[in-house]
Amino acid sequence: HIFHIMFKSIALQAIRKSVRATSLSSPGLQQQVATRAFATAGFPPPRLFDYETVTSNLTVADAIESVEAAFKALAKGKVDVPMPMHIGIEESSVAGPGDCHIKGGYVSATPTFTVKLACVSFYKNVEKGLPPGSGIFIVVNAVTGAPLGVFQENRFMTDL
Repeated sequence: HIFHIMFKSIALQAIRKSVRATSLSSPGLQQQVATRAFATAGFPPPRLFDYETVTSNLTVADAIESVEAAFKALAKGKVDVPMPMHIGIEESSVAGPGDCHIKGGYVSATPTFTVKLACVSFYKNVEKGLPPGSGIFIVVNAVTGAPLGVFQENRFMTDL
């Protein structure tokens, strides 16, 4: 709950600052806004691979080859896999119940790293004709930090 309040507060501050920035026209402020725009512009948007594309192009053989390579690198101490993050969504009039898990990893000396976001246990979705979980993988350029692709896999890649 405290994180929700904190993020809401930060978002409101950002909105207030952007309103002030657009109403003020000092040269220093214009330079600050231009610098921030330059710092965030320039990366092409990541490619989106929807569920249909993912499921029609990945095979069990692809998964086996990738998992074997990853475990070999792990055995050699060449993988950085931080502890998973968990967000519990308690049931209320506006949310849940459900859980979100965020995991990631990097294999040393490779050009990308991956972050996975999995939403699970949203069992009330079944009443709405929706699956109880969803998930995406984000593949990121390990040189620039730019997201390269977003794979909407809804557990397909996990279950392979």
